[in-house]
Amino acid sequence: MKHIQHAAFRNGGALALTAAVAVALAACSGTGQPPESAPASTASTSAPTTPVAQSAAVTPFQGDIPSALTNKQCALDEINGQPAGNAGAVASGAVAIFGGWAGNGQGHAADQFVLVLKGAQNSYSAPLATGVARPDVANVLKSAGMAESGYNVAAKLSGVTVGTYPLYLANPADPTSDCDLRRTLVVQ
Repeated sequence: MKHIQHAAFRNGGALALTAAVAVALAACSGTGQPPESAPASTASTSAPTTPVAQSAAVTPFQGDIPSALTNKQCALDEINGQPAGNAGAVASGAVAIFGGWAGNGQGHAADQFVLVLKGAQNSYSAPLATGVARPDVANVLKSAGMAESGYNVAAKLSGVTVGTYPLYLANPADPTSDCDLRRTLVVQ
């Protein structure tokens, strides 16, 4: 009888562990849904990013973000070391560290992109440099060109007005490769 009870416990424990892992993976994506470009078996490609961040000055953004974006090769995993859910809030003038990964929409790490805080009245940008190892992203997207698509940028939000900002990655030289991070930042 004890043998049967232990076997049932092990099976129930395995089921509970499987459910817990599924819930944790869904939570990592911030939306509970996998990225549109990722296979359904991966809830997120987020992985710990390197703590070293490129410092960047935030400047007014004068470009336009196209209304229909086709590049799905980007993600914002963290803001200030915390999961980048839409509840992120940062004080105006503070430094915010953004970490994630970025591709050009053609299976290669983004080059010459900027992080954009798109406001109703004013928009801001900070230069973004990839180069952080992200073998998880390369594996999920089955693209060796994405192996160093990670970024960490420390942006000082000086002069950023209080408000809510949808976040994008933009390539001023090729707006067709702009990417919607599907996250917002509240500047207080």
